[in-house]
Amino acid sequence: MSAKLSLKRSVILSLLALLIGLGFLATTLSSYYTSRAALRENIISTELPLVSNAVYSEVRNDLVRPVQVARALSSDVFLHDWIDRGEQDPQLLSRFLGNIREQNHTTSAFFVSQRTQTYYDQNGVFEHMDPGHETAAWFYQFRDSGGPWEVVIDPARRTMFVNCRVNDDQGRFAGVVGIGITVEQLLAMIENYQRVFDRTLYFVDGNRQLVLTGAEGQLAASKGLSIDRIAALAPLGAHVMPLRDGTFDYTFNGEQHYVNARFIAELNWYLLVDRHDSDLMKPVRRTLWVNLLVCLGVTALVLGFVGWVTRRYLHHIEALTLRDPLTGLLNRRGFTLLAEQALLECQRDGRHLSVIMIDLDHFKAINDTHGHLGGDSVLRAFAGALSASMRASDIVSRWGGEEFIVVLKDAQAEAVLALAEKIRAHAQSCRVDHGGEPLSFTVSIGLAQLQSSDTLDELIDRADQALYSAKRSGRNRVCPTTLLR
Repeated sequence: MSAKLSLKRSVILSLLALLIGLGFLATTLSSYYTSRAALRENIISTELPLVSNAVYSEVRNDLVRPVQVARALSSDVFLHDWIDRGEQDPQLLSRFLGNIREQNHTTSAFFVSQRTQTYYDQNGVFEHMDPGHETAAWFYQFRDSGGPWEVVIDPARRTMFVNCRVNDDQGRFAGVVGIGITVEQLLAMIENYQRVFDRTLYFVDGNRQLVLTGAEGQLAASKGLSIDRIAALAPLGAHVMPLRDGTFDYTFNGEQHYVNARFIAELNWYLLVDRHDSDLMKPVRRTLWVNLLVCLGVTALVLGFVGWVTRRYLHHIEALTLRDPLTGLLNRRGFTLLAEQALLECQRDGRHLSVIMIDLDHFKAINDTHGHLGGDSVLRAFAGALSASMRASDIVSRWGGEEFIVVLKDAQAEAVLALAEKIRAHAQSCRVDHGGEPLSFTVSIGLAQLQSSDTLDELIDRADQALYSAKRSGRNRVCPTTLLR
C-alpha cells in the first residue's frame, strides 16, 4: 500500500513539476519573443532611422561634394570665357583644371569640347575624341542622354567620374566637364563610416545594381551585379520592389537584418544601412537556454528566476529609449550617441566643441521641503528653459538626478562662458509655481573645451571637475578654469 502511495506521490510531484516547468517554459518563451519583438520595433522605429540620418548626413558631406564641385565647375565664368574665345591657349585651361584638382583633392579634372572634339585634363593631355572608339563612347552617350550630370564608376580605371553638361549662353551643348575620384578613396570613406557607426553600408543605383560597399568577401566581389542576384541581398530585393525609401527587414543565414534605404538624388544612388541582430540577440538567446536549464534542475527557483529574467528584459528595453520621461530631454544613452558623433566631426574638421555641466544646488532640500512633486516641477521648468536657450545644433541632456549636460559646437570660449553665466543668472531669477507657492533655486556650472586628443569621457570628466570646483567655491557660480586654460 505504501509503495502505491509513494508511487502516486511521485506521479503527482512529477505532474506538478511538469506543470510548473511547462508554465515556466511558456513564460520564458513569451518573454523571449516579446523582447525580440521590442528590440525589432526599437531598431526599426528609433535606432536605425536615427543612425541612418547621421550616416546620410556624413555621406552628403563627403560623397556628394564631388557632384557639387563638378556642377559648380560647369557654370564657371573662366571656363565659359575660355570656350567663347575659341579655346585658345590650352595650357591655361590645364592650369585651371590642375587648381581644381588640387583644391578639391580629386584624382583628375577634365573638359571635353563639343566644338573641337578634344579632351583636356590637368596634366596638359589633349586628345581627340573619336566617335568610333570605345574609350570615347561615354562622351557621346552622355551628350545624347540630355541629363545635366551623371555619376559613373569605371571598373577598369577604378575611378568614380562625375560628368556635368556645359551649355553656352544660348543653351546649346558646349561640352562636358568633370572630376574623378579613385575607388580606393571612396572605400576608405565607406569603411570609416562603417567603423564609426558599426553598420554595413551598400550603395545601389536605380537599376538595383550594387555600386559600392565596404563589406568584404563575396559582397565586395559582387559590385556591378543586381541585388536580386547576390545571395546575401536577394531576400531584401524580394521585399523591396521597386527600391524606395524606408526601413525593411529580412532574414539571411538565420540572422535577422534591418535595412534603412535613403535616396541620394545627387548621385542617383540609394544608400542602404544594414543592421543585423546577431550581437543584439546573443544575450537574449543565451538567457533563454539558461532559463530552460534552471527550469529542469531547480523547479523551486523558477518563479524567482522568471522575475529576474523579466526585470532584465525590461531593463534592457528601457535602456534602448533615448529620452528622459520627466523632462523630455535626451537621456544618457541618447546623449552619448549624438555627442560621440559631434566629437568625431569636430576633431576631424578642427572645430570648437565645449561641454557645460550643470547641477541644481541643494536640490535635496527642495525635495525634502516641497516633496518630490515640487522637485519634479523644478526639473521640468529648468529643463524647458535650458532647452529653449540653446541652438538647434546643441545637444542638451539630463545627465542624471539634478545634473544636466550641454554640448556646444562651433562656439568660442568667451561665448560659452557668457552663455553659462546667462543660464546661471536665469536660474537664480526663476520662480517655479508649485501649488501656488513659488520655488526658487540656483545652479552651479562647470565648463570644458575639447582638446585634440580628448575622448568623450575625458572631456566630460574635466567639465565635471570644473563643476565640483564651482560647488566647493560656494555654489551659484560658473567655473571656467578648465575651459580657458
